[in-house]
Amino acid sequence: MKFNYEIKPSNFFTLPDEKQTAVIGRFFALLSNLQKTTKIIMIKEPLDVQIGNDIRRMQVLRTYLSSDESLENVLESLGYEYSVVLEMPSWKIKSEKLHHLNIQGDYLAKCFTLYSLPANLGPAWVHSLLAPADMISITIQPIQHDKAVGQMNRYTTLVQTAASKSY
Repeated sequence: MKFNYEIKPSNFFTLPDEKQTAVIGRFFALLSNLQKTTKIIMIKEPLDVQIGNDIRRMQVLRTYLSSDESLENVLESLGYEYSVVLEMPSWKIKSEKLHHLNIQGDYLAKCFTLYSLPANLGPAWVHSLLAPADMISITIQPIQHDKAVGQMNRYTTLVQTAASKSY
């Protein structure tokens, strides 16, 4: 069973520094409370707004959260404003290629796996990805601490071995 939520967004970059820090802290607290696979989807959706006699199209950011576990208590305790939704936005993959996916409607999608992030990234770096993209989907799969440390140690050893052989 999936538990789906739409999270009320905040305009992070217009907040004062102390509120930005609080928003980041709440997000990290949410991540540390996850016990099961969770997907975050951020979508820019068009919204027609009438201004006088003109109808203008604006891009509105919508943020969805889908998890294999109920997150209502966590979201409430962290102060998130949310609503429960029955369905998440979805897309149908027509074909998988080496560097991209073909999605129904003649759209292309790029996929990446991040193992770690550089320390010099800004706190809301994922928002900068929305400039060239209309949608971002992030899947978070929590792993136990001892397993994560073991995997990173193996990866570090592999990189160090490869680096020593290149000299």
